[in-house]
Amino acid sequence: MPATAPNCRPRSNNSPDTTIPRYAFTQSFRAFRIHQDGKTHRAGIESMAVDQLSAGEVVIQTAFSSVNYKDALTGTGTGKILRQFPLNGGIDVAGHVVASADPAFREGDAVLVTGSGLSETRDGGYSEYARLDARQVIPLPNGLSLRDAMILGTAGFTKVDQFDALIQLGARQCVARQGLHWGQRPLEAATWAGAIDSVGGEMLSGLTRVIKPYGNIAICGLAGGDELHTTVMPFIIRGVSLLGVASSGTAYSIRRQIWERLAGAWKPAHLAKICTHSVTLEELPGVFARMLTGGSFGRTLVQF
Repeated sequence: MPATAPNCRPRSNNSPDTTIPRYAFTQSFRAFRIHQDGKTHRAGIESMAVDQLSAGEVVIQTAFSSVNYKDALTGTGTGKILRQFPLNGGIDVAGHVVASADPAFREGDAVLVTGSGLSETRDGGYSEYARLDARQVIPLPNGLSLRDAMILGTAGFTKVDQFDALIQLGARQCVARQGLHWGQRPLEAATWAGAIDSVGGEMLSGLTRVIKPYGNIAICGLAGGDELHTTVMPFIIRGVSLLGVASSGTAYSIRRQIWERLAGAWKPAHLAKICTHSVTLEELPGVFARMLTGGSFGRTLVQF
């Protein structure tokens, strides 16, 4: 990685699109890039120049990214997440601005982006430099470091042998998925006031049958499948609500508010303990494999 930020120059005003700057870097940099050639998936570290990155008003030098289940799907070709190829992986990124055509951001500013089409429709955070859409860039709020932000921006899931660690972090009770028996009737005994589900599939179907009247289920993932088999009974008899969480499309103003709260009242008490691994670009394939087989725990950061 370059020791200092590469020299940049914006595109001439005579160019066809003056709203999106284009930079000429005097040095190349590394990125974990994903290709799809016909039915053949390939991914690995490549040397790039900034002009090869997705268009955007803000260029940052990446400090941290993270590994999400969705990243594992895209990095291995297991899931059809990317809408175009090639793209750099990584749905989260945090770093310092090295160049900006938007007056809201200046060189040296600490910023972050989560979701917002990264590693789906535009190049993501698995790159030593990233060019970003200014409309999605969040200034790092006071109370959080760039590392903290990426710990929060990463998702993980747990196996039974980690229950003790979860209790130490503050969980009151841990129940293995093998011990959950929902029953098959449209409505079973109402047990839970609400739920946050990152699994989908049979897990989500079962949850609809056991939520108490007027409880909510927030669904934010599909680690267990993308189908939902249920009836209307939980919704029209108990008034249960199924709430979709689509963070990638969250309005900018809401994103700013959420990050300010995560830096303050909502900041986890044991944030440092949540991060269990820190890896390099070269180590990403091994992380993907462990995550897809249920072997991950806590947050895994990609450090540059």
